[in-house]
Amino acid sequence: MSSLEIGKKNPRRKILIFLSITGLTGVFALVLFFFLNQWIWRPFVDYNFYLIIIQITQMLLTGLLILFFTGAWAVSQCRLSINNQKDALVIGLLSGCITGTGIAFCIALTRNLPEGSVYFPVLCLIILSIILASLGTMTGAVGYYHRLSFGEASRVAKKRGAQCAFTLTALFILILLSASIPPMLALIGTTSGLIANDCLECRLHQEIRVERLDNLTIRILYSAKMPAVSWIGRYNPPRILIHDIDVSNQTVSEKNGFPVTVNPAGGLTYDEDSVVIISGKGVANCNSTPIRLKVISYNGSEQPVILYDDSI
Repeated sequence: MSSLEIGKKNPRRKILIFLSITGLTGVFALVLFFFLNQWIWRPFVDYNFYLIIIQITQMLLTGLLILFFTGAWAVSQCRLSINNQKDALVIGLLSGCITGTGIAFCIALTRNLPEGSVYFPVLCLIILSIILASLGTMTGAVGYYHRLSFGEASRVAKKRGAQCAFTLTALFILILLSASIPPMLALIGTTSGLIANDCLECRLHQEIRVERLDNLTIRILYSAKMPAVSWIGRYNPPRILIHDIDVSNQTVSEKNGFPVTVNPAGGLTYDEDSVVIISGKGVANCNSTPIRLKVISYNGSEQPVILYDDSI
């Protein structure tokens, strides 16, 4: 029995097989991406509302990316060819657009990996995504123009190396150009990844100066230049953690350290009695013994930054 006869006699079976395989793949992709996200970046609690929404959107689109390509593979393996050229066009263009989102997300990821991270795997993923996007878009175009089934269009697209190379180059140039313009004007398929790039690309410039005025007073001058307001939102204020205060050669444990939250206006709040921070001045109950002071800043998607670590 040919694939065309299978599709005509039992169309529900065709749909169920497609949805079951692609659905399971999509769920697996979401779970995998969630764990990778927790490994690469900080947990959700350090993000503002907009970044959480963007993160969830990226997870869904990443799942859809694998879903569509695995779905096409499932249709091919089950010998359930798509015999409608419009279906071939839709699947080809959707796979190209969704892969474009994955490409933009990978670009945003490479720009925000911690220093010393390995960029090669991500770059390979970008190249692979571009190739798949080219093949997907070419398959849709060939299938629509020549009125071929999805499987036949795929074979034709693979043989036309020159056209695929042209599509590959053009798509890569479009991705690079779209990364430098506002996301609302970018390609539809790359919008989500570019939004993430727009938010995550901003960096917080922090400076700190610590002075010991007398035996009882430590002045902490903290300056934070917030990044330019993103078109979708702004960073949460950074959290400053002051700990490792060494008084009389006894180091205070980190749990008794002093977490300081900096609000956008630049003021400081406190929640411990041992150290009080008001308007940039830190008052510590100490004698003339040198104090070991360590100040760490935690800010959203960035890695912790040690602002100060010295004796005063």
